[in-house]
This record gives sequence, C-alpha cells and structure tokens, in this order.
Amino acid sequence: MISAYIFGAGQEYEKLISVIRLHSSEILIKGVVTTRQYYAAFVDGYPTYALSDAPFAESDYVILAVGAGWQEAMQSVSRYVSVGRIIRSKVFLTPFFDLAEYLRLKDSRCSILSNFCLGGIVSDQLGLEFLSPTVNMVCLGEEFIKFVNNFEEYLSVDMVEYKDETYIPRTRGTETFMGKGLVRDVTWYFRHSRQPAADVKKWNERRHRVNPDNIAVMMVLFTRDEVELFEKIPVKKKLGLFFEPTEYEDILYIPGWDNMGIRFEHEFRWAGYAQKYVLYPVGHILPVNWMKFLNGGEYLRVKEPV
Repeated sequence: MISAYIFGAGQEYEKLISVIRLHSSEILIKGVVTTRQYYAAFVDGYPTYALSDAPFAESDYVILAVGAGWQEAMQSVSRYVSVGRIIRSKVFLTPFFDLAEYLRLKDSRCSILSNFCLGGIVSDQLGLEFLSPTVNMVCLGEEFIKFVNNFEEYLSVDMVEYKDETYIPRTRGTETFMGKGLVRDVTWYFRHSRQPAADVKKWNERRHRVNPDNIAVMMVLFTRDEVELFEKIPVKKKLGLFFEPTEYEDILYIPGWDNMGIRFEHEFRWAGYAQKYVLYPVGHILPVNWMKFLNGGEYLRVKEPV
C-alpha cells in the first residue's frame, strides 16, 4: 500500500475521490491540501492542510486533483515535493488502469520517440514527464527511422532552426510554411507552433532528458517500405500504425482507411485518423494498453474481437 495527500478540493477532487475509493486497499489518503485562504478542518473525513504546512514527508506521493490549471499546481507543489512523487488525477481514469503497473512505469523513466503527436499525447494522458524532445514534433518516413536507429548520436548535438521554405510531403501544400528544425541531416516539423526559435530551444532542453536505457518508439507508417524498415529497428518496445494488415506483431493494423467517407471526414490525413483510432476509440475497443506497452509487457495490446 502507498500513502498520498490529495492537492485540490474542487470539482476535480469530486471526480477523483470516487475512483480513489475503488483503490482503498492500495492507497491510504493522509489528507487534503489546498491553497484556499479559508477551508474546513476536514474534507470527507480527511484532515486538511495549507500547502506550506502539509507534512508531505509523511507520504509517498501527492495526487494533483486539478484540471485545467495542473501546470501551475505542479509548479506550486514541486517546491515541496519532487516531481517524481507527484501524480496527476487523470491517470486514475486511464483505461486498464493498474496502480502497481503505473507506479512501475512512472519510476522507470521511459522516453518515447515518436514521429507524430502520438508519443506526446500518451505521455500527457498518463501524466508522465516529457523525457523526449520529439513531443509535438513531426518527422517523416525514412528520416525518422534513420533518427531512431542512431538516436544517441542525433541527440548528442543541438537542433538548429531550418528556414528553407520547401513543400512538405503529404500535407497537400496546406502547411508549406510550417516551422522546421534540423538535427544533422534529419528534419523535424513544428506542427503546433508558429515560433520555431522557441521550439528549437525546447528540443535542445529536452534532448538531455532522454533515458537511453529505456526507449519506446511509436511511428505512423505511410508505405510498405517504411513497414519493412520499421520492423528492423533494434528497439524492443516499438509500435507502428499502418492501414493494411502485416505479418508483424509490432505493427498495429488500423482498419477503415479504405473507406472514402472516413478519408473525407479526416481530410485525407492518415496520421490524424490513425492516432485518433488508438487514442480516442469510438465504437471499438481501445487497441493498446499503454501502461503494459511502455513497461515492456508480454501482452502489449488489447485485441479487438474478430
């Protein structure tokens, strides 16, 4: 059993506490911590504390019961508790949540290298630290495979801003002027920002966080050639997404892309559809148990019924 304080006593707390009670044999709640100037002595029978007075040393973890303002809450609590001892409340709502599996993953400091947004979204959903510079970055095809096969070499140097305004393949010209960064001979695209200098700086900060002894690779695949190259990547924990069945266990078949209605709905963006399918399932079972996958478990995926 672990012990924990809950930080926050608002709406997010109300959602969290009902789930926490399902884990009463695994988690001992020591009290509730708040930044409110006025607060009751007890909440649901738990003693309450001001942030500056909370006896955090008496517990194993602090659970952030905070929604939209979790970054600010993390900054406030991390003045008193190391980031490794802080858990975001949202992880308790993760499909297939298992506390022991999650704590093992959190302590393992797994770095996810991903060629699209998938790795960053999974890390965020699981409340994990961003231990990879590829968060919110895009790298296409064989360049990403080249990067992964030699990631320690590529991460040993800084990224520089790449200002050549060339057409970006597979974007239909809609993102021609997307910011770009260059790491040796590999180009990364900044899809979610119009501040390439800031993105380059963030990459160079995060490249030092990568744990080379615990790597997971995620890739959206576009061609059969990429499938064959991906399968040869010498990393145990890897997951490819492809629109056709393959003979490889590391590559997950995403059905439906041959449906023209689905293609229109997703503006012919295969990567967006593939990631949505494995992250936000509608009408199908979530095909990946992310905690087991990132922990290197034997059964990485929850298969759909045939």
